[in-house]
Amino acid sequence: MILDSLTIDVLALELATRHQGQHIRSARADEAGLEVLLETSLEGGSGGTCRLRLEYGPPGSLSLTWAERIHAGEGPERYLQGARIDGIAAVAGERILSLSLSRNDAEARLTHGLFHLFLFPPRYRAVLVSGGHGRILGVWAGATDRRAPAHGSHYEAPSSASDRLVPGRDACEAFVRRLQRHDGSVELALRQILSGADRHLVARLCADSGLDPAAAAAEVGVDGATAVWTAARRLWSVKGGPAYRWIHGPTRVSVAAPIYLEVEPAQFPTVCAALVGRDTDGSAAADTAARNLHTNSTAVLFDLRGFGFCGLDCVDMQLVVRTGQFVVSEVLSWRTLRWQRTGCAQRLVELISFTGVLPVV
Repeated sequence: MILDSLTIDVLALELATRHQGQHIRSARADEAGLEVLLETSLEGGSGGTCRLRLEYGPPGSLSLTWAERIHAGEGPERYLQGARIDGIAAVAGERILSLSLSRNDAEARLTHGLFHLFLFPPRYRAVLVSGGHGRILGVWAGATDRRAPAHGSHYEAPSSASDRLVPGRDACEAFVRRLQRHDGSVELALRQILSGADRHLVARLCADSGLDPAAAAAEVGVDGATAVWTAARRLWSVKGGPAYRWIHGPTRVSVAAPIYLEVEPAQFPTVCAALVGRDTDGSAAADTAARNLHTNSTAVLFDLRGFGFCGLDCVDMQLVVRTGQFVVSEVLSWRTLRWQRTGCAQRLVELISFTGVLPVV
């Protein structure tokens, strides 16, 4: 799975809305990955728990699912358990998602740490750093990951290209000068000049601005450079969905739609919703889910009205199906709950809040 830096920025905003100020209920690791159970704050005061799963890879992947519990691990993940999530942010221009944590130690003293998720393909890893002495308290990575830092060593942040330009912050004139002085192709120039730009984002910019990515950067005129900068400002300003998920080689999730004609991406209302799907399309399961939902629509409406959803007439299955395999599995699970009144209603409330799927009122 590949997530570009802009998509990780949006993911951080979405996760902060749901989890900032909450706690990590539990955490455990195995040979394939790490998972943490996050308390969730939902609208209306109700809450739940969400399981974030980091697969080391290759290829690495990140997924989100609703879960009530996971077995607590006995390794360094014990430092995560019970920690308060003080903040969630993305490292600018990087594929790093960082959680600021705090928890009391054995002597009831408040301690702080940073929990970094490194989402650099093809291998993902996680690192927990002490906020007091800066040493690494935990490393979660694949057995063959040679780039993983050593436990107990001083944490060194990845070196970033601070001279790269940020659309929306820097001036267009500076971009035009650097683009026309570059001795490579337009694609290479954009990847080296713009903060966080990867091959997919550059392809999106070239398609939106009409530039040929294989053309010489030095030959781009002022109008062409201004057009691509305008497209970059628009793309870099995205702070929410929709998000797209598709397979073109590896699975990719991005807030920038793909340009490949042979690729038909699945569209989701949020990045979080895109991360709960699987690589299969689940069309047969979606049809079954739709039949189950319509067959039991009266029970659903009764449950929802009793839970406070007055005036709800139906659920738009097109929206439900578009959210992917996660929604399908949730809908199918309602039958196994025997349509318990509060159980069904609460599950749908969580589903709507987590995926962004809205009922038709």
